[in-house]
Amino acid sequence: MISITTIGHLISSSATKSKTYSCIRLIDDLNEDSLRGLQGGDEVYVIFYHHHQSRFDLWAYNNKLATEEAKGIFSEKIYPRPNNLEVLTCTVESVEQNTLWINRLDIMPGTPVIDIQKINQ
Repeated sequence: MISITTIGHLISSSATKSKTYSCIRLIDDLNEDSLRGLQGGDEVYVIFYHHHQSRFDLWAYNNKLATEEAKGIFSEKIYPRPNNLEVLTCTVESVEQNTLWINRLDIMPGTPVIDIQKINQ
């Protein structure tokens, strides 16, 4: 059996003409010390769980090309996935106590965040 712990949740998103900003708040067990070393401009991987998805298809279709043959789901970046996990590369805008503001993270408020990993630069 696999057990995955949620480290936080997306609590809000806002968009401007050029960027989408999202706010991730860590769970109470993780304080601001867990974000120490992260700062604006850092690139991170954000791993989250699509908690609203329930089914997936083994075949992926490119909707732009009706003539294209179907491919297996593991050969395409298409959702929903069998395990409902997604990894996105994002940029940290700011860190405030146990809250992380990021851009390029377009997910629904309430979405569980599984992990945040800094990309070594």
